Amino acid sequence: MTPPCDRPEQAGRREPADRVDPRVAVVCVLTFVTVQAATPIEEWPCFVAYGALAMAAVVWSRVSPAWLLRRLGLAAPLVAGVALSVVLVRPGPDDGVPVPGTALSVSGPLLVLLGSVVAKATLSIVALSLPIALWEFPLILRSLQALRLPRLFVMLIGFMWRYVYLLGDEARRMTQARDARGPRARLVRRALTVGAMTGALFIRGYERAERVGHAMVARGYDGRLRLPAPLRPFGLHDAAVIVLVAAALCAIRLFGAAAAIR
Repeated sequence: MTPPCDRPEQAGRREPADRVDPRVAVVCVLTFVTVQAATPIEEWPCFVAYGALAMAAVVWSRVSPAWLLRRLGLAAPLVAGVALSVVLVRPGPDDGVPVPGTALSVSGPLLVLLGSVVAKATLSIVALSLPIALWEFPLILRSLQALRLPRLFVMLIGFMWRYVYLLGDEARRMTQARDARGPRARLVRRALTVGAMTGALFIRGYERAERVGHAMVARGYDGRLRLPAPLRPFGLHDAAVIVLVAAALCAIRLFGAAAAIR
């Protein structure tokens, strides 16, 4: 059964997405994420061009900006954690500006590195959100299978997507129970409560997953995902879109390399 949030109309789906094969979107998105992640921080003009390309894709697909901003908000803690890990692993030099209350210092190169990490993470999230917004997730899984991704990986991705909703349901129940047991606490107290709830959520999620697994086996699950019918044949238009995106990414890299040399 498809979770309610899989319905593309929640993200503001429009006609342009109907003219593109989901396999094309998957290939283009993975290529975009790989190329921009491999771009060195010295070629900063590339990231401006990557951002413009990503925004052009958002405008063309007519995805709701509110939906996209919500996804970015959900991923903001992850991006902040990655940025913090960069600061801890690569502290600034001794002549940098010290951070009050810590033994860390901030310098120009460190800020450039942080900006690069945040930019790459944000662009990746925007790009990966577009296929989810435009097509139902089983269709994306079918596209991955058609691209010869190992069946085990396709199955794991499908289960991860489903269990996100199970964990969200468990978190909602625990939050309701917390609010029903007492008045609104102060920030420190709420932070301690959230920490305890996180540990309990993992345990309850494991137990819930075990029950779901037993129910699937009892209903005849044989290790194969029930995916939509095979997709239409790959056409010349689909190949042209992939070539166009690849050419745009190559042009951006060449432009960034030329700007860095100057």
